Parts: sequence; C-alpha cells; structure tokens
Amino acid sequence: LGIVSSGRASGSTFATGRHSKKQKKTSWVFDHFYEDDDITGRVTCAVEGCGRSFSKGTSTTTLASHLTSKHRLTKGGVVPGQVDQLTFSKNGGRLIAHNRLDDDKRARLFSKLVNWIVDNKQPIAVVENNFFKEFMHELKPFFNVSSCRTIGRGVDDAYEEVKAKIALVLESIPGDVALTCDGWSSRIMRSYFVVTLHWINENWNLRSTVIEFIYFPPPHNQWTTSELLLSILKDLNLATRVIAVTTDSGGEMPPAMRHVTAKLNEEFDDMLESDWLVRCVCHIINRAVKDCETIVKPMQVLLGRRNIVDLLCLDVETRWNSMFEMVDNCFLVKDVFESMCNKEEFTAAGSSYVTLSIQPLIYESLKTHCLSTISGTLESGFTVPAAKRAAEAMLSKLEKYKENTNNPLCLLASGLDPSVPVLDEDIQELKFRIRQILIVRYGYQQQQIDEIPQRLGLLAAANKRFPLLSRLARDTFMVIGSSVPSESAFADSGSFVTPRRSSLSDENISKMMKLRSWNRLLKVLNK
Repeated sequence: LGIVSSGRASGSTFATGRHSKKQKKTSWVFDHFYEDDDITGRVTCAVEGCGRSFSKGTSTTTLASHLTSKHRLTKGGVVPGQVDQLTFSKNGGRLIAHNRLDDDKRARLFSKLVNWIVDNKQPIAVVENNFFKEFMHELKPFFNVSSCRTIGRGVDDAYEEVKAKIALVLESIPGDVALTCDGWSSRIMRSYFVVTLHWINENWNLRSTVIEFIYFPPPHNQWTTSELLLSILKDLNLATRVIAVTTDSGGEMPPAMRHVTAKLNEEFDDMLESDWLVRCVCHIINRAVKDCETIVKPMQVLLGRRNIVDLLCLDVETRWNSMFEMVDNCFLVKDVFESMCNKEEFTAAGSSYVTLSIQPLIYESLKTHCLSTISGTLESGFTVPAAKRAAEAMLSKLEKYKENTNNPLCLLASGLDPSVPVLDEDIQELKFRIRQILIVRYGYQQQQIDEIPQRLGLLAAANKRFPLLSRLARDTFMVIGSSVPSESAFADSGSFVTPRRSSLSDENISKMMKLRSWNRLLKVLNK
C-alpha cells in the first residue's frame, strides 16, 4: 500500500518452513506519506494538493506537525476536515486523501450553488443532470448535489436573508433616490411590472438595483398602474424619498405618474412638481423616427421596385478592378466618413452613468439637423423633397416633447454636469434656481449659500468646499434619462419566463429576479 516500513522483527514460521518476520509497528504519519521513485531518499505528502517532500530521515514529530498544521490531520478519530478516505491515484503511484465536509463548509457550497443557478438564470432542474452531478463529484466527492425541491427551498431562504440586507442598504442611502418603472408581457403572455432604484453614494458612485418585479394582471390602465406603484413605494418606505421616476411615453404611464404625484403630494406633502416624471429620451427619439418612416417608407418601396439599390463595393481578390471601384465609391460618401471619424462619442442611455443632463443636448442636436434638412443647408448638399417632409414630421414630434427634454430637472442636471457647456446668459437663471431649491428642499438659510461656484460641474471634486451643492448634484445626477434599466431587467427575465420553464410560479420568478439583482449589488458594495 505504499506504507514506509522501518524494519522487521522476529515472527512466525509458515507450513513450508519459510520463516516470516513480523512487521515492526510504524507511526500513523506514514499513512499519509509515500516514497517518490523520482526523488531518491525523500518521502512526499500524499494529501491531495500538497506534494511537499521531506528527507527520508525526517523525524515523525516533524511529519506529524506538518499534517496537523497544514491539513488538520491527527492521530485520533475522524473529525470534520480530517482525512476520511484514502484512494489510489489513477496510476496507482500515490494515495489521495479526501476530506470530510463540515456543516459550515457544506452550507457555503450549497449557498454558492444556489447563487450560481440564480445569477446565470439556470433552470433549477440542472442539479438533476447526470453530467452536472459527475462534475460536482469530481470537484467535491463528499458534496451531495441537492434535489430540485431542496434548491427551491434554498432560493426561498437566500431571498429572505438577502432581503433583510437590502433593507439595511436602503436605510443607509444618504439623501433621495430615483426610480425607473415599466410593464412587460412575456413570451407566454404573462404581464409583469418592474421598478428599479438608483442613487449616488457619498463616494460619487452611481448604484442601482431592482426593488420590485411582480406579476401584473390585467387590466393595465392608469388607475391600476398608479395603485401598484404607490403600494410598492409605501411597502418599502420610499414614498417621501423619490425625487423623480423615469418611464416611457406610451399608453398609461404618463397619466398614471400624474396620479401618483397628486397622491404623494396629498398624503405626504411631498411638493412634487411636473418634472417628477422624466420621459425616456430613447422612446422620444423612437417616436420621432416612426413619424419619419411613414414618409420615407413609400420612397424605399418605389426604389426597390425600380431596382435602384446601391451596395457598397468591397475589394475581392477574384474580382477584377474591385479595389478601384471600392475606393471610387468611397469618395461619394467622403463627408459621411469624415463626420464619423470626427464625431465625439457619448452614451445616451444606461444605468451606471449620468444620462439626464444630455437630454437637452439631444433635443437641440436633432432640432438643428431637422432645420438644416428642411432649409437645404446640409453639408451633403441637395436634399430631396421627401427628406424635407420627413424632417418636418420629426421636428413636429420633437416639439411635442420639448417640455419633457427641457424640463427644470434636465436643465439643472445640464448645469451641474461638467461635460455639458452652459451659455453665459443661462448662468444667472441657473444660480437663482439652485438657490431656491436649496432653500425649499434642504431647508438652508439664504445667507448660508451666498457663494455658488461659477463652474458647478466641479462639485464632485469640491465636496468639502460646497457641501450643499454637492448634495444637490448627487440628488440630481442619480435620475436616469432613459428607461433602459427597466428594459434590461425584462431582458434578463426573458430567460426565466420561457415556454419550457412555465412551471415556475410568478412568486418564484419574482424572487429569482430580485435575488439576482440584489446579490450583484451586495457584491459591489462588499468589495
């Protein structure tokens, strides 16, 4: 068995007359060491993952000290963490020690397994897959993979545990918070409602998480939507802390948010204004483009029927003169290439960076482009009449949403954002508005805020010098300019709510969605 012997003593005689010497009693430590044929005069630790070698003449006291300190192996009976089973390696050259799992280790492994299933949106039935069981057995032979029912109970337990932690996180948020919300119908025609929470901590890090993902039965109108959102805010004690909510521009959302605003003002004296509702800038652009399509679409159909389609020519080795044609065609769109190379890239939608401050910029940029198209002053030169009509339709739709993209909250965010230029004539008006907000919302006295910096965007770096303005900036920048966080939550939920996983109850879907988001938030906060 590869056990090192230190010699033989007198023994018994077999029937054949051969004298057998009794093996001398050896120390228990040699059960965990073997002689390595490649290293003469040394013994190697057989505990899996160790491989440390000692001189063959090393005392058993030293070897025992190594086993005790490094591997928790003792001479006594088996205890959690000790060697529980010895098996030969595949080539039979060494003994491998397998360690028994104690209760704490087993609980941690089970928790990690539950979190992996939830975060990767795996079906709970994955634990009953034979290949998965074999994989887990190779990793931890003493860890028995739980059944689907046990994993389901583990999800419930993890949800309740993390829910308590998230409640403490929400209580510790300094200042106000912002929301996004939206409704969605899955591929199995089940309707859900999601609410995401956003805030900026004292280190100027934008944080977000899903605070509610719930089945939303019909009818879906302004009354049922407003009642649902109000109940969520009251259950989470957020009714007096929400500074703004971002939704799309369609259907029941705008009137529902007006009902919520009126109810909060009535019950909690929140003094919320019209800019409490922020329209998603992505939906505004989409609606404007849809109006253009109604005019451009007939032209596209006509060109398609006449087979007038210009395709970009590429360089192909087997096609003669293709490189010349490619370069020659590129000169026709030279201005487009130059514009793409010179443009400044920025992101208009997301949940991990400031987006509200660029809404006025997007509006002005689209408006300028529409006016240039209508007047025929584009750099590209001649503009066809259909393009002018499309630009007029787009401009008309943009004007409809002008108040939303240029509301006081958006303009305030633009003034505080260092990346957004502020015109000189707007500086004084902006200072006056900031002064009024600090007095009304934060309760500061007029004489305390006489000094307002000329460049408000430097507030993040001047936290100590301008503490009041820094707090105002945090409470403004956390408002999301688009409903992308809600859309992202629905994109994630699409992996939970599928025709093949229709056995999941609405309650389990809600728990797994929130648990996934909460675990990710806690992982970031605990770094």
